[in-house]
Amino acid sequence: MSFFRNSTISKQYKISELKLGYSTILPVLLILSGLILIPVVWAIFLSFTNKIVGVSPKFIGIENYKYLLSDSLFRRCVLNTLVYTIFCVFFKTILGVLVAVVLNQDFKFRNLTRALLLLPWIVPTLVTALTWRWMFDDMAGLINFLLKSCGLIDRDMAWLASPKLAMLSVMIVNIWRGTPFVAITVLASLQTFPKSLTEAAVIDGANSLQNFFYIVIPSVYRTIFAACLFTTIWTFNDFELVFLLTRGGPMNMTKLLSILSFEISFGAQKIGLGTSVFLIISPILLILIIPVVRATLNEEKSE
Repeated sequence: MSFFRNSTISKQYKISELKLGYSTILPVLLILSGLILIPVVWAIFLSFTNKIVGVSPKFIGIENYKYLLSDSLFRRCVLNTLVYTIFCVFFKTILGVLVAVVLNQDFKFRNLTRALLLLPWIVPTLVTALTWRWMFDDMAGLINFLLKSCGLIDRDMAWLASPKLAMLSVMIVNIWRGTPFVAITVLASLQTFPKSLTEAAVIDGANSLQNFFYIVIPSVYRTIFAACLFTTIWTFNDFELVFLLTRGGPMNMTKLLSILSFEISFGAQKIGLGTSVFLIISPILLILIIPVVRATLNEEKSE
């Protein structure tokens, strides 16, 4: 009898714990759902209307999406955004991992170097954009001055005004700004990595490259995946940096989807069409994100 009584008490205690847990987390879930779901649902609704600022929305079905798919400027912006995102994320990840490995070593002024590494990440976007605009200036820019001093070029380069150089220029700024996030994130994971593993590998005859690719990277790849996931989302939705540098020019060569959506929504004041710009491309983001999340979750379950 005492066994069944204790079992009943234990079950009642677990049920009361669950009720307490749900009652505690329910308000937070409701608030988050309201903050996330309501804007998303409203944006989806607007994308099926011809909503213009100051005018009540009128349902028009998929006309906005049909217009965008047939618009050459939209296709140009999709290509720009994908190229910008893929190249920036690739180089930010590679450079971030390499910088993290270097900063994980013991050397003089290591802590100061780590602190200085964060400067590009914490400096306001406006300051970053204005500084790089001056550096890229074709008349009095620092980059042209240095290249001419080294004899690498014989005339000034219009970095932000040239259709061939503008995208490269804004990608350089984005990589410079975003690499510290990846580096610090991976460095935090490397700090918990047992050095005895690499020391044992060295004793067994492994060189530095083998240590890096076969021991270090497999041990922190989840962190790299997470950093890559976040930086992909941020880069795909980047607006301020590119807008302040080039405003999408020249000849729309750096115009991203975020800039196109801004121009349609607030320039032409076509809220419905502007909302459709990002909703029509959101499946691409899901395609990029879902495999990374799924792989990470599967690895956690397997442990």
